Amino acid sequence: MSLSYPEPDLGDGVVHIRRWDPGDLDCIREAASDSRIPEGTTVPAVFTAELGQAFIERQWSRVETGEGVSLAVADASTDEAVGMDVLLERPQPAVVGIGYWVVPHARGRGLAVRAVGLLSRNGRLPRPASHASRPGSSPETSPLSGYWRPRVS
Repeated sequence: MSLSYPEPDLGDGVVHIRRWDPGDLDCIREAASDSRIPEGTTVPAVFTAELGQAFIERQWSRVETGEGVSLAVADASTDEAVGMDVLLERPQPAVVGIGYWVVPHARGRGLAVRAVGLLSRNGRLPRPASHASRPGSSPETSPLSGYWRPRVS
């Protein structure tokens, strides 16, 4: 399975899923200030403009290297990036890993649920699928989007 950017971008009038843009540094700055997000991601724990730009460039490189696709989750009314969805190739056939986070000021609005749902409804995710949520994400997102969380016994 080869992952690529959706063409055109995905949206539902509330959330807009798109490629990362160099102007999304405020999102990375806020994500870096939430200690839970940098713990399990490549978001820099200490923000600088250079490290923020390097994060965005790493997200772009995921498609080029075949690792997956990283998308900014933006508020549809402003196009302000407020989070991330990342789809990562897995060694098992037809299995995609998904990660997501939303910055603190945008939480509680259901944006992660909408973003994962858009990816699913537009054929970006195979079903059934499992996920591992990122720090700063809600454990309720996947069941609301039709996915299940793997359990370890």
